[in-house]
Amino acid sequence: METKDYINYLALGSLAVAILAFLRPELEKLLSKWVNAIAIYPSSLVEIGFSSFGPTIGIAGTLFASHRNQLVQSISLDVVRQRDNATHKFEWLLFRDLDYLQMDRSKIDVATAFVVGRDASKPFNILFNDSRTLDLFRDDLMGLQNLFRSFCNEQQISAEIFDNESWYQAHEKFVQSSETDTSESSIYSKMKDIFYWEPGDYSFSISIMTDKPDKTFRSNYSFHLSDVDSQALTLNIIKLMQIACFFPTEKYEFANPTLSKQ
Repeated sequence: METKDYINYLALGSLAVAILAFLRPELEKLLSKWVNAIAIYPSSLVEIGFSSFGPTIGIAGTLFASHRNQLVQSISLDVVRQRDNATHKFEWLLFRDLDYLQMDRSKIDVATAFVVGRDASKPFNILFNDSRTLDLFRDDLMGLQNLFRSFCNEQQISAEIFDNESWYQAHEKFVQSSETDTSESSIYSKMKDIFYWEPGDYSFSISIMTDKPDKTFRSNYSFHLSDVDSQALTLNIIKLMQIACFFPTEKYEFANPTLSKQ
């Protein structure tokens, strides 16, 4: 190799080293993101609810971790109603193992941190709730329950052993009180104002927080609530008030719109 060519070779090598040194932070960041990635693959339907947990969202699907074990510390949702950009935060609440053929055999557990194995998939079914909105009406329902319990004590009625017919008879007498009627009406109006599952388009991001390394992985989705969906969910306001008064059957209405990736 001639001296001139050797010098040019060294110059090119030095330039390549300099470029790599300049790009190293970005390359490390890109490599770390690839090596430590965790992906979520939700099912095509999402469950929207309004119950004793407040506004709820149920999502099932699969998590996949690339190249290393991932400790999932928490998962949360940020939901935006597109019409007015109203935003609500949902935290994970319960893990569910649902048996749709025999619901009494379904299992639930409090949501806690878990590990997704390296290059492995983990199925999930998680119920998320908006606890901040729940806090806005929980005390009102507790107050209604105390009123009904006091009424039952005065009438020497055992609230814990109602069947449907006896409950309606007792509740009819209960609402004949002007104080009770005013209380139920005001609670219904307040909850109707708080209720935000209106017809229209919604977007939300799923944030998966991992520990060691501390990272957040986000995916964005959307769904649409129809007029029928919203009306069905609104009925849960009355159901919540009935359940607060020991109504013997607890069965809520849900909507199951299609989930779209953004």
